[in-house]
Amino acid sequence: MSLLAGKTVVVSGVGAGLGRQVAAAVVRDGGCAVLGARTEAKLAKTAEELDPGGARTAYRATDISDETQCEALAGLAVERFGGSTRWCTWPRWTVTSAVWRTRTSRPGVRCWT
Repeated sequence: MSLLAGKTVVVSGVGAGLGRQVAAAVVRDGGCAVLGARTEAKLAKTAEELDPGGARTAYRATDISDETQCEALAGLAVERFGGSTRWCTWPRWTVTSAVWRTRTSRPGVRCWT
């Protein structure tokens, strides 16, 4: 069994750099990755490259400086995979504290930055 089997990681800042590499490692090591970045076309391409069947990836265009968009990204993790076990953020912004409180207070949904 791999280290990330059964785990879901929300990764924001999925561009061409570190965020993409983290998402690739999550999928490669058996986990599910929920991808967030500002450009939907890049997200779609990345998701297709990492997981051609789409069984272990989901994505949503997200500006993580916007609390509503962060909520929507977290909601996608719940909708597709039942929640998230980790949050990884790579851009200069971090997930807002309100999202942190909301997502960590739900049973079975734990998020860390």
